[in-house]
Amino acid sequence: APAPDPGKTSEPRAGKKMSWLLLVVAGAALLVAAALMLLVSGKKQDAVPGAAGAVDLDQVARSGEAAGSKGETAESRPVAGRSPAAPFNEEGMKMARAGKMKAAVSWFEKAVQADAANVHAWNNLGLALRRLGRNGEAVDAYQRAIQVRPDFALPYKNLGVVLEQMRRAGEAAEAYRKYLELNPNAADGQAVRKKADMLANAGHGEDSER
Repeated sequence: APAPDPGKTSEPRAGKKMSWLLLVVAGAALLVAAALMLLVSGKKQDAVPGAAGAVDLDQVARSGEAAGSKGETAESRPVAGRSPAAPFNEEGMKMARAGKMKAAVSWFEKAVQADAANVHAWNNLGLALRRLGRNGEAVDAYQRAIQVRPDFALPYKNLGVVLEQMRRAGEAAEAYRKYLELNPNAADGQAVRKKADMLANAGHGEDSER
């Protein structure tokens, strides 16, 4: 009997190996694509505040910029149950995102009337008022948020922002430091601390001039 031709037996085996390799590569590519889609979807969901959360009116705050007129932040923190303020707060957030601050203020005012214990609604009202230049009213809104929940860090920082704009340096420094006390691991902690120290020194200078 003639000896088998080695070339004829190796070619099918090589073809099978190549087919399996292609299947493995294609499968890996599909897994990577699926993982990327899930990651992108998760990021989109994280970017939208919760129904009872606070709206971020200053997008630059996401970059961890120092506290100041452009460093204002807001956070989304869910609360137990659904507050009567939630539907009004949601409408206010929609208006704020659309740049319609007067309408946002109106909705946030309805939110705090519906539930005066909703800290996020008070914080959002302060944000919108500040954006309209109604700083005195913004201070009142932040202080109400602090009264409702003294351990909620964010209103202290936002209060510091508006007090700094009003050139009330010493009070702004105190607000920033309270924010750091309640949120020691804040991503912008170092920048806020420098800002607080600078304002505290400025406040001492004002006292000495008097």
